[in-house]
Amino acid sequence: MSIPILLAVMISTAIAEPLEYPRFQTSKATDDYFGVSVADPFRWLEDFHTDAARDFVRRENALTAQWLPAPARAAYRARLKALIDYPKRTVPFRHGPWWFTSRNTGLQPHNVLFKQRGADGAPEALIDPNTFSKDGTIALAALAFTEDGALVAYGKSIGGSDDQTIYLREVASGKDRPDVLKDMRFSNLAWAPDNSGFWYNKFPDPAKRANSTIYWHRLGDPQEKDAVIFSLPKNPEIDLTPVATEDGKYLLIYSSIGTDEKNGLWLRAIGAPARPGDFREIFPLGQAQYGVVGNDGPIFYVYTDDAAPRRRLVSVDIDHPRAKPLHALIPQEENLLNEAAMIGENFVATFTRDVCSELRIYGRDGKFLRQVPLPSAGSATGVSGRREDRDFFFLFSNYTTPGTIFRCPLADEKLTEYYRSQIKFDSDRYVTEEIFYQSKDGTRVPMWLAYRRGLKRDGKNPALLYGYGGFGISLEPAFSATMVPWLEQGGVFAVANLRGGGEYGTAWHEAGQLGRKQNVFDDFIAAAQKLVDDRFTNPQKLAIEGGSNGGLLTAAVVLQRPDLFGAVISHVPVIDMFRYQRFGTGRFWTTEYGDATKSREAFGWLRKYSPLHNVKSRAEYPPILVTTADGDDRVVPSHAFKFVATLQSEAGPGVYLLRHETGAGHGGGKPLAKVIEEKADGFAFLTRALDLPEPDFSASPSKKPSAAP
Repeated sequence: MSIPILLAVMISTAIAEPLEYPRFQTSKATDDYFGVSVADPFRWLEDFHTDAARDFVRRENALTAQWLPAPARAAYRARLKALIDYPKRTVPFRHGPWWFTSRNTGLQPHNVLFKQRGADGAPEALIDPNTFSKDGTIALAALAFTEDGALVAYGKSIGGSDDQTIYLREVASGKDRPDVLKDMRFSNLAWAPDNSGFWYNKFPDPAKRANSTIYWHRLGDPQEKDAVIFSLPKNPEIDLTPVATEDGKYLLIYSSIGTDEKNGLWLRAIGAPARPGDFREIFPLGQAQYGVVGNDGPIFYVYTDDAAPRRRLVSVDIDHPRAKPLHALIPQEENLLNEAAMIGENFVATFTRDVCSELRIYGRDGKFLRQVPLPSAGSATGVSGRREDRDFFFLFSNYTTPGTIFRCPLADEKLTEYYRSQIKFDSDRYVTEEIFYQSKDGTRVPMWLAYRRGLKRDGKNPALLYGYGGFGISLEPAFSATMVPWLEQGGVFAVANLRGGGEYGTAWHEAGQLGRKQNVFDDFIAAAQKLVDDRFTNPQKLAIEGGSNGGLLTAAVVLQRPDLFGAVISHVPVIDMFRYQRFGTGRFWTTEYGDATKSREAFGWLRKYSPLHNVKSRAEYPPILVTTADGDDRVVPSHAFKFVATLQSEAGPGVYLLRHETGAGHGGGKPLAKVIEEKADGFAFLTRALDLPEPDFSASPSKKPSAAP
């Protein structure tokens, strides 16, 4: 059986000719959910390595390339290359006498890891991922240094996959050791203090991705000889992650299930060879979030949301963890404790106030000492320092302030500029501001805006609204050169900090989780309405964009309110909410979404918003671009395939396009050239979908480096 997918599409002046969709087969596949039969006509696209699926991709990519305006693609591609071509650095960090930082001369496919003696020493390349492959599709993944900085374990990922192979390199000589460890998906390494080997987590059977197990690897041994030292076989869904304390005295094992933030903690003293029974459970799984900041012998300092949804810093004697309540060093307050680090004899803590950073220094006893003055409203991230240091480093930026690395002494408030981005972008010409709006149920939600200074609020400006809203992940203000061309052409860029994220702590996350997921969509719809009501834009000029869980967001929202948007870009989206847990890493997300196969209640709420199952027959939707990649083993390409095929076959006349990338994955490790191509195609799509003028960068004002933030 097959159904014709030939539609004549005429959308205002954006399309001059009818758009022909290919014809594809369908199947009679159905699933039964608690007595409800659900058809799945494009089930065959779940096996995306077949000849039929490859033909689907080839024809869809050709259609997309034909529809995108070539002049706009070329103009945006050239402008993006010019903007991104400037030297970049990451915040430096130290192990032993060695300092490390990643750098990029401008348009290198991947950043290069450098070593240097001292924070201001002469840099020397240590690991250059650009030598891994000619086409840039092999990327540097995990990094784990010994405490003395003598050795580094590093991972290679092929085509954006979460799978990686681990290699070892001597820092001083730059030579690799013979050790190679394979099938290291989501693996973390913890070095022994004498550098004799390391502990790591791995799935015994990579194909099943279950029964996470901690192994010990002794340097020089083949991986087959690595001994099992810890596992929890009674629950194969528990993930285990090893971490060694900075003082080298304890091995910690974090336990978790899927993406649930309520983790457990086991530990043992490092000394004699570890045996499975040596570990003690300090915090039980499923109670709260616990993260060890550091320790003084058996006194551990832990950030947690235990009895504190906005988190606090506590101390606990691990020899007597249940003898008395946790002692709060930094109590919970109105602002969210985002992260903390032990540097010198102090705690350096980052708080967020309405998604805006505050950086504070506390004594070891938890006494507040001072607040670090930040240049303006924005984000302070990447705090770097160690117990023996007298200063620390961090990165500051916002949506119109390129990143600047600062050095801050612990003894006073004086900031020193360590490295300033040299992008030719005049930030004085643009505005970053935070506004607030009310969601459907009256909840106050923050939203960041960036736009050209002097912008007229006449309701005619193109606007791009971005969101995520899930897994407790916060969207903090951060600069990206890839958004500059949109601002230069008069566009408004907006980021809504939706429920489901972590911007206000545990309660904010849980308010957009499981059966409360509709709150996230309501928050996003209200953000779009706010932009229209405040006359930044109008529905015909308003586009939305998101990736992964944000791809689910944009897909669900456009199906609920197609009248509110002029265009949609959905990157690597989660689309089939009934079957997502069967593929990639989907089963790890059931704590976030629920499982329609195991719970009638979950099936009920997923049925209401699952994008694949809410495309209305003959309904009119704005132009939609869905992107995916062949190496995405996290959110597999079949989500995007089935969604586009369903739109083209079921929805009314419209533009429903697929962009499928090769040699790339979910996003991490993507070579810069592919990033530029994808962004250029996205802007070209918006140019035609929103009926915008062809971009003209000939009079771009960004002729000088950005002024000091």
